[in-house]
Amino acid sequence: MSTVNGLGTKYYGWQPVRAADRSAYATKWFVVLYVPVFPLARHKLKVLTDRANEGFFGGAVDHYQVLGETGLVWGEVLGTWWSFLRGLLVVVVPFVTSLWISSYLDGLREHGKPPNIPVGVVSIACLVFSLVAAIALPMRALRRSRG
Repeated sequence: MSTVNGLGTKYYGWQPVRAADRSAYATKWFVVLYVPVFPLARHKLKVLTDRANEGFFGGAVDHYQVLGETGLVWGEVLGTWWSFLRGLLVVVVPFVTSLWISSYLDGLREHGKPPNIPVGVVSIACLVFSLVAAIALPMRALRRSRG
């Protein structure tokens, strides 16, 4: 399992790690720009990576021991696709809204009307929300995807 510049295979859809044997179930995906395109297999895995020595932004290479293969769980597959779609919407919708409001305010200025301050504040808030979500959501997903 590996990716090069976001193209390759990656595990998504992790189920909670079992305390007894430190194993978990995850689906191996073919990914493009880290976006899951189609599922390849579902594995029972043991996470071998030591997180104790890892910094805030990661830095450790993930190592897994494959303990077995199971059939795909389509609810899990659909849940993974939905998570990515939901994350994309949380980032894109506020960003597009900010662009639309900015265009509206430019139209007001072209017609000699005063700018609408509350609408400008909403535009800035949408842009800031979109940028924060674009950083926070992948970091959260990375932490969750690593068992």
